[in-house]
Amino acid sequence: MRIFTTVLLGMFILCVQNFGAQTQTVKPEKVFGLYFNAFVQYDNTALAELNNYVSPFLGKENTYTMDQNEVFTKEVDQFTKNFLSNFPEEIAAQSQNEAKAFFTKMLGNFKNATYSIKNIKTIPNQQADNQNISEVSVEVAFKVPSKIAIPKFNDPKKISAEELKKYLKTTTKELVDADKKITVMQIFKLYQKKDGENIYYWNGGPEELVWKLYEFYFKNFNPDNK
Repeated sequence: MRIFTTVLLGMFILCVQNFGAQTQTVKPEKVFGLYFNAFVQYDNTALAELNNYVSPFLGKENTYTMDQNEVFTKEVDQFTKNFLSNFPEEIAAQSQNEAKAFFTKMLGNFKNATYSIKNIKTIPNQQADNQNISEVSVEVAFKVPSKIAIPKFNDPKKISAEELKKYLKTTTKELVDADKKITVMQIFKLYQKKDGENIYYWNGGPEELVWKLYEFYFKNFNPDNK
């Protein structure tokens, strides 16, 4: 009987511990990290964790169903296609592999971005009564080359495949050896949703953060840009 009672007590303690872990509020800096890793770093593990976090209070229908690896591949393919469209069809076809390697590394450096949270403050939500927003001020850092090779061709219609392939290989190597850090400050809003004593955090448009970071990254990718 004593053994049976001990087992029941152990099970009760375990259940209490599990219940406490499930109801413990996740802090806003942790939630931001899930959004950042899922959308800026194209991390499927973070996306799954984010979905598990938001589904109880937003509903499963409001979770994300994309495969971030596929999203990343499609973006590389689109950048490659847009770039090669500037060149004659035959030249573009011969340079396909080099162009794809270049944009894979270029976007790879983007998704390897790091961040540092500088401040989190609570402000009233002007669109909803008795609700607040957590504003996360974050510094995001990227690695870019301190020097980029300048193309020696003026007219893309007159370039040879070998010239284009050589240029792409050179700039890809410079991306691999990226040695300069560029940073930008961003504000990311996490809307608060109260459930009893707990506060949950969510953002309905994390793609906006990605767009802003893309704009900064590509604008500052070339050190000659002013």
